[in-house]
Amino acid sequence: MRHVDCPRGAKFRGLGPTAGASSAPVSVAVFEPTAKFTQLKSAQVTGRATIVDPSSPEFYQAVAEKGVPTGGTEAFAAKVAKLAKMLHLVKVAPVEVDYLDSSLKKAGYDVRQHLVW
Repeated sequence: MRHVDCPRGAKFRGLGPTAGASSAPVSVAVFEPTAKFTQLKSAQVTGRATIVDPSSPEFYQAVAEKGVPTGGTEAFAAKVAKLAKMLHLVKVAPVEVDYLDSSLKKAGYDVRQHLVW
């Protein structure tokens, strides 16, 4: 994958590769909203982020999977080109995951699990 310049904007400022690295360290949190402590579910993923080149097949595939109607090859390419100016695809390769799931206790496991790749 060729290097892609980081899009402008505060959200993307830290995603540009640092000297000597092709990706940026990131942390992503995913959770199931609930007010009950017996139903907690969340994951914190720590990994390396790269911005996917908008002209790459990977970008086109992601746009197609999001349900953008293709309408034929030329129409789809035109839609992707337009989206590429306002839609940025950030790919996170996980290094560690901290997983919390209250229901694991019923199965005899610790509710907090730590996974490392």
